[in-house]
Amino acid sequence: MAYVPDFPTKLFFFCDEEPGAGGETPIVLSHIIYDKMKEKHPEFVAKLEEHGLTYSDIAHDENDSSTFSGNGWKSAFKTDDRKVAEERAAKLGVKLEWIGNAAKVTSAAMPAIRTVE
Repeated sequence: MAYVPDFPTKLFFFCDEEPGAGGETPIVLSHIIYDKMKEKHPEFVAKLEEHGLTYSDIAHDENDSSTFSGNGWKSAFKTDDRKVAEERAAKLGVKLEWIGNAAKVTSAAMPAIRTVE
Protein backbone atom coordinates (compact mmCIF):
# COMPACT_ATOMS: atom_id res chain seq x y z
CA MET A 1 0.00 0.00 0.00
CA ALA A 2 3.05 2.24 0.13
CA TYR A 3 2.54 3.39 -3.45
CA VAL A 4 -0.86 5.02 -2.90
CA PRO A 5 -1.09 8.56 -1.50
CA ASP A 6 -4.07 7.78 0.77
CA PHE A 7 -3.52 4.62 2.73
CA PRO A 8 -6.29 2.54 4.29
CA THR A 9 -7.04 2.49 8.00
CA LYS A 10 -7.49 -1.29 7.99
CA LEU A 11 -5.94 -4.22 6.15
CA PHE A 12 -7.44 -7.67 5.83
CA PHE A 13 -5.55 -10.81 4.87
CA PHE A 14 -7.11 -13.86 3.25
CA CYS A 15 -5.63 -17.15 2.10
CA ASP A 16 -7.76 -19.16 -0.31
CA GLU A 17 -5.20 -21.95 -0.55
CA GLU A 18 -2.48 -22.51 2.03
CA PRO A 19 1.01 -22.73 0.48
CA GLY A 20 2.98 -25.91 1.00
CA ALA A 21 5.83 -23.91 2.55
CA GLY A 22 6.61 -20.29 3.28
CA GLY A 23 3.94 -17.76 2.47
CA GLU A 24 4.47 -15.71 5.60
CA THR A 25 3.44 -12.05 5.70
CA PRO A 26 5.61 -10.17 8.18
CA ILE A 27 3.87 -7.54 10.25
CA VAL A 28 6.21 -5.09 11.95
CA LEU A 29 5.86 -1.86 13.85
CA SER A 30 7.15 0.64 11.31
CA HIS A 31 8.29 3.19 13.88
CA ILE A 32 10.78 0.62 15.19
CA ILE A 33 12.13 0.02 11.67
CA TYR A 34 12.36 3.80 11.19
CA ASP A 35 14.32 4.26 14.44
CA LYS A 36 16.74 1.45 13.54
CA MET A 37 17.21 2.78 9.99
CA LYS A 38 17.83 6.30 11.29
CA GLU A 39 20.41 4.94 13.73
CA LYS A 40 22.27 2.74 11.23
CA HIS A 41 21.81 4.75 8.00
CA PRO A 42 21.12 8.38 8.95
CA GLU A 43 22.24 9.82 5.58
CA PHE A 44 19.88 7.54 3.68
CA VAL A 45 16.94 8.37 5.95
CA ALA A 46 17.71 12.10 5.60
CA LYS A 47 17.58 11.74 1.78
CA LEU A 48 14.26 9.91 2.00
CA GLU A 49 12.83 12.60 4.26
CA GLU A 50 14.06 15.40 2.00
CA HIS A 51 13.25 14.01 -1.44
CA GLY A 52 10.49 11.45 -0.90
CA LEU A 53 10.15 8.68 -3.44
CA THR A 54 8.46 7.77 -6.69
CA TYR A 55 7.21 4.48 -8.07
CA SER A 56 7.65 3.35 -11.68
CA ASP A 57 6.09 0.45 -13.53
CA ILE A 58 5.80 -0.63 -17.15
CA ALA A 59 2.18 -0.99 -18.23
CA HIS A 60 1.67 -2.84 -21.50
CA ASP A 61 -1.30 -2.05 -23.71
CA GLU A 62 -3.24 -5.12 -22.57
CA ASN A 63 -3.73 -6.64 -19.10
CA ASP A 64 -1.14 -9.21 -18.07
CA SER A 65 -1.72 -11.17 -14.85
CA SER A 66 1.95 -12.18 -14.73
CA THR A 67 3.05 -8.59 -13.97
CA PHE A 68 3.04 -6.75 -10.63
CA SER A 69 -0.05 -4.63 -11.23
CA GLY A 70 -1.63 -6.82 -13.89
CA ASN A 71 -3.30 -3.81 -15.49
CA GLY A 72 -2.34 -2.54 -18.90
CA TRP A 73 -2.44 1.21 -19.49
CA LYS A 74 -5.68 0.93 -21.50
CA SER A 75 -7.43 -0.73 -18.58
CA ALA A 76 -5.81 1.48 -15.93
CA PHE A 77 -6.88 4.71 -17.66
CA LYS A 78 -10.06 3.28 -19.26
CA THR A 79 -9.18 4.36 -22.78
CA ASP A 80 -7.23 3.21 -25.81
CA ASP A 81 -6.35 6.80 -26.74
CA ARG A 82 -2.85 7.79 -25.60
CA LYS A 83 -3.72 11.49 -25.31
CA VAL A 84 -6.72 10.73 -23.09
CA ALA A 85 -4.55 8.41 -20.98
CA GLU A 86 -1.97 11.19 -20.58
CA GLU A 87 -4.67 13.66 -19.51
CA ARG A 88 -6.12 11.23 -16.97
CA ALA A 89 -2.65 10.38 -15.68
CA ALA A 90 -1.78 14.07 -15.29
CA LYS A 91 -4.90 14.61 -13.15
CA LEU A 92 -3.57 11.88 -10.83
CA GLY A 93 -0.08 13.40 -10.75
CA VAL A 94 1.27 10.50 -12.82
CA LYS A 95 3.68 10.78 -15.75
CA LEU A 96 3.40 8.50 -18.79
CA GLU A 97 6.38 7.84 -21.05
CA TRP A 98 5.61 5.79 -24.16
CA ILE A 99 7.82 2.81 -25.00
CA GLY A 100 6.39 1.13 -28.09
CA ASN A 101 2.96 -0.23 -27.11
CA ALA A 102 3.77 0.10 -23.40
CA ALA A 103 3.88 3.04 -21.04
CA LYS A 104 6.34 3.72 -18.27
CA VAL A 105 4.09 4.96 -15.46
CA THR A 106 5.83 7.11 -12.84
CA SER A 107 4.10 8.45 -9.76
CA ALA A 108 4.60 11.95 -8.47
CA ALA A 109 7.07 12.28 -5.61
CA MET A 110 5.40 11.41 -2.32
CA PRO A 111 6.65 11.38 1.24
CA ALA A 112 8.82 8.37 1.95
CA ILE A 113 8.06 8.61 5.65
CA ARG A 114 4.58 9.35 6.98
CA THR A 115 3.48 9.97 10.52
CA VAL A 116 0.01 8.90 11.56
CA GLU A 117 -1.30 10.38 14.75
